[in-house]
Amino acid sequence: MEDEVAPEFECSICMKLLFEPVSVPCGHTFCRSCLERSLDYRSLCAVCRAPVVAGQSVNILIRSVIAEKYPSALASRRRELEDEVRAGEQEADLLRRRETTPQGETTGDGVTLLPLLRCDQMPLPHCRLEMDLRSYAEVQMVEHALQGGRRLGALEKTANEFGVCLDIVNFERNRARVSLAGKFRFRLREAPHMREDGFELGRCEAFFDAPLELNELSWNEIEVEDVPRTASQIAKDALELLEGQLRSIGQGGRREFTEHLGDVPRGLTTSAGLERLSFFLLGAIVMEASTRSTWLQSDDTKGRLEVCCKVLEASKGRPMLNLPGATSWMSPGQSTMNSLAILLFVIALLLAKAFGLLDRLGGHHSHVIDYY
Repeated sequence: MEDEVAPEFECSICMKLLFEPVSVPCGHTFCRSCLERSLDYRSLCAVCRAPVVAGQSVNILIRSVIAEKYPSALASRRRELEDEVRAGEQEADLLRRRETTPQGETTGDGVTLLPLLRCDQMPLPHCRLEMDLRSYAEVQMVEHALQGGRRLGALEKTANEFGVCLDIVNFERNRARVSLAGKFRFRLREAPHMREDGFELGRCEAFFDAPLELNELSWNEIEVEDVPRTASQIAKDALELLEGQLRSIGQGGRREFTEHLGDVPRGLTTSAGLERLSFFLLGAIVMEASTRSTWLQSDDTKGRLEVCCKVLEASKGRPMLNLPGATSWMSPGQSTMNSLAILLFVIALLLAKAFGLLDRLGGHHSHVIDYY
């Protein structure tokens, strides 16, 4: 006979026994998966509408009490949740595959025809960018895309097989400037062909990361030696570090971050959701272009999350957000060695001036200007 559960141990969203209970700042408690799905729609508590941030930790005390008082009901709830996770994985994968061919030109075999843009630096899926069109052919390429599915494919100039599909968000014809949003990665099925307008068309087939194991979609709240973090735990840790970065730049910086990079992805309960977050983080933090390119082509969601999390952890709170100007030599995102080198150079100049070395190097004949 299954345990009879007291109302205070029921989730206010699903009305079932709390599983992986998460207590939000306002005091209400929900199943972790229920809360994450709720936050996909609005960042508010489902009961009192107080603001809630994604990535909250499981309440260890409540989880322990439930495990002790309702072992049978908890086992049943765990089996039920595993079935829900499998169904959620299938649904999320189906939805993202449907997005690959919304209303564009398709060949009927899952391959999409896209006008192709050769780029110096590859954009990322699920990230925003703006681009100035440099030639008549590029303008014609965008015009062609607008007549169809409003999509184009971006490829590196040196690569011919791998690319990223981009949605056209806005096109300013008078400025020849286009706003784009990354969607998914693709491989060319065959060599592209050149149109009379001067741009290429290619047959593109979408691909995604390898699906994660079900245990990677859970959180290990208690760290155990030699037990690696799950993908969901790494994502949670990365989000906490990212939130710390955003707090350090204030509300104005947070608004600029959102305008430049978009909203932080939610829905971290599926492989598709974690893949989306991993690409968002890859574009949201400062890192070497070669590292970004390597992980853009990888199909390892967990590995990509780990790299992004390690970059944020290594920053020790130093600003690492990939905002405009972040990679300049005066940026706080520069490496510690670069910062130290600049500091030592300035100190050396001051010492040289103090001991008159600069005067001796420049000769003894100096010009003095008096102001009256």
